[in-house]
Amino acid sequence: MKFVCLGYIEEEALLTRSAEEMQAFMDGCFDFDDELRRNGHFVGGAALYPPRTAKTFRYRHGKPTATDGPFAETKEQLGGIMFFEADSMEDAVRLMEGHPGNCAVGGFEIRPLADLSEFIAASEVRRGTVTPFSPEEKELIANTKAGFERTKARLDRLFAATPDDRVAWAPSSTARSAAQVVAHAAWAVGNIHRMLMGTRFAEETTEEAERSFREQERDIKTREAAQSLFDSHAAAFLAWLDTMTPADLRKNCPLPFGMGEMPVSGALGFPAMHTDGHLAQLEYIQTIYGDSVWH
Repeated sequence: MKFVCLGYIEEEALLTRSAEEMQAFMDGCFDFDDELRRNGHFVGGAALYPPRTAKTFRYRHGKPTATDGPFAETKEQLGGIMFFEADSMEDAVRLMEGHPGNCAVGGFEIRPLADLSEFIAASEVRRGTVTPFSPEEKELIANTKAGFERTKARLDRLFAATPDDRVAWAPSSTARSAAQVVAHAAWAVGNIHRMLMGTRFAEETTEEAERSFREQERDIKTREAAQSLFDSHAAAFLAWLDTMTPADLRKNCPLPFGMGEMPVSGALGFPAMHTDGHLAQLEYIQTIYGDSVWH
């Protein structure tokens, strides 16, 4: 589930802090954000300029009227927003309980994000603004699903053929083990899936992405943990292919690392393509420890 966290501040309380206190507070907040990124929860967020910089619009006598300042004159004002993912509202609250702002500036309001995709699709049909899938689009989705299922089946075979004593073995200190390759491929499928749905990749550079992946993979040491992770992300992607709408397929999605956007239809095969690359890693690891069988 996706959630939005609204962070409220008391500006006067912040202004009483020294420069050193503010730096320590901000460092704590950024550390918290980094932890959410490492655990795959962080989606996005932004801080806001002070409430006194706001403009508020209201309709009066049938005309829009702008006034200076925030919408509501209260002691605590909205200071920032964060979008993140959690399994439930209870999990969302547990995650945000560790935020440094809880003890420092104000309070937090957490709300689930509403999924309006079904309402939008139904509205587009009523308004005649979208056409059904074309035969070519239906074929694209079917081929994407079949191709990903073939790739997953091959990964399952290769990983199953890895002996138990080689699952967590890596050929060097900087190389991934077979379990870590599978876990990395799993998280990549999840990230690409979210990208196709419109969520921008959290890390801004390939270096940041590599560090984040390595930290995630560090504790993956068993066949069961790696396989379960890949099965979960694969199932979510395949289920989404079954339920996507023409509007989902025809919109643009954000590419990572500042590469702009591209149509979802052109990026639909990325999960299989990326996973295929890591299958070659599994095969290479097998040859290093002496397995030359074609699995």
